[in-house]
Amino acid sequence: MPIGLNGLELLRWFRQPETAYGKSVQREFQFWGFFLYNPFSDLIAGKGSVPRAAKQKFKDTLGNINSDFPPIVQPFHILSVTIPTYTFAKKIMWYGTVPRTFPYLSMDGFNLQVQLEEDEIGSVEYFINWNQRNMIDSEGYYTPPQKMKIKGFILEVQDHFGIPVVYYVFHDLYFLDADAATYSYEGNSSIKRNVTFGCDRMSTIFIKQNGFAAAAGLAAGIAGVVRDKNG
Repeated sequence: MPIGLNGLELLRWFRQPETAYGKSVQREFQFWGFFLYNPFSDLIAGKGSVPRAAKQKFKDTLGNINSDFPPIVQPFHILSVTIPTYTFAKKIMWYGTVPRTFPYLSMDGFNLQVQLEEDEIGSVEYFINWNQRNMIDSEGYYTPPQKMKIKGFILEVQDHFGIPVVYYVFHDLYFLDADAATYSYEGNSSIKRNVTFGCDRMSTIFIKQNGFAAAAGLAAGIAGVVRDKNG
């Protein structure tokens, strides 16, 4: 067993519990995501992000499911999610021959990429098509921006026990792009579609880190009280 600082780090790696800041790894498959919208309420209420033609068809047929009925995307359709983040650029100011640099925010909003796996009902293709129809209706009119958006997308990242680690919440998504579907007699893989959504706001809720911070703050407070009494 090595001695010295590297020996202490190896001891932390193999012996120190994860809950005490020992070594742990986040597995990429430990997540659960879903789109936050009710596919039924907007049609029944006649409002929200449903094209005008779809509302009228639903009212006229009253229960006859037609091509404008909202899609139902399940969490198991989601294969992977690429989380965007804030990006910065470097600005340089020169004082003679001495540079002074600083960062500034350089981005045009968030692009959320979700890979969906198609089923034998056609849910993913219908979801893509429904988002496109939400932007331009059958009469050729653009839908107002706030009415074409999906309420949100929530991604829950979990540890190996299934306990939430962090939540990513993307607010007011709008469809941007989707990969083309490729069908071929030369393969037997499932159909996967990469769908890109635009988003202006993202919230991040750290579950376990906030718990650790609260525990550390409590421990520091207790230690300070004990030190004051003994000092």
